[in-house]
Amino acid sequence: MVRSVRVQASQTTFGLQGRNAIEFSGSAAPDGTAGLTASCLHLYHKVLPESLIEVGKQSSQTGAMLRNIARTYGADAQFVTITPDLAEDELCLMGRTFLKGDLLSLEETLSAVDEVDLPRPWIVSTNRACGYQGMMAALHFALRHLQTADFLVLEEPKINGEHCMRKNDLEAEKALEEFLDANPGVLAKDGLNGGRLDPRTGYAAIHHLRRL
Repeated sequence: MVRSVRVQASQTTFGLQGRNAIEFSGSAAPDGTAGLTASCLHLYHKVLPESLIEVGKQSSQTGAMLRNIARTYGADAQFVTITPDLAEDELCLMGRTFLKGDLLSLEETLSAVDEVDLPRPWIVSTNRACGYQGMMAALHFALRHLQTADFLVLEEPKINGEHCMRKNDLEAEKALEEFLDANPGVLAKDGLNGGRLDPRTGYAAIHHLRRL
């Protein structure tokens, strides 16, 4: 089984050095791109993922940033992208494995993959968990398939610079709270600012959820 390279915090090349690269004592993350970078560095060093799985037609900001971090460190992690639009010449591109599917068919898509080829821990990220159905689909996948210390990252997209339609946003938040209340001890909000980041870089919110 391949193993990720373990990187000391002092080796980071993302403008953060020493303890600041992996440890944040403030109650909130900084805004903008720096906030997203800080959040992803914090998550990467916390998890040291062996498999990075992205779900969606377009890469999530978190997924793309984590890939760049892993490549910069020379980590031998597995990169998997699940997308509904898959061309034959994209089955493997720049070290990424592409699978045809979407958030609602995630279980069926990954069932065709030998999990030996997807070593733990995982970080699964998606920018399609908008609305009640999308959020619940992601959360129930985490309930059934994530293992202790795996992470689920949910990005709520904005549309034309505005927050994802308010109704959908409220439904997604409602689904998240309902799921956490109905399934105690399964997922925990874990990350900067209580596991919810507003980086103001095209997304309304980014939730970090750790499998217990």
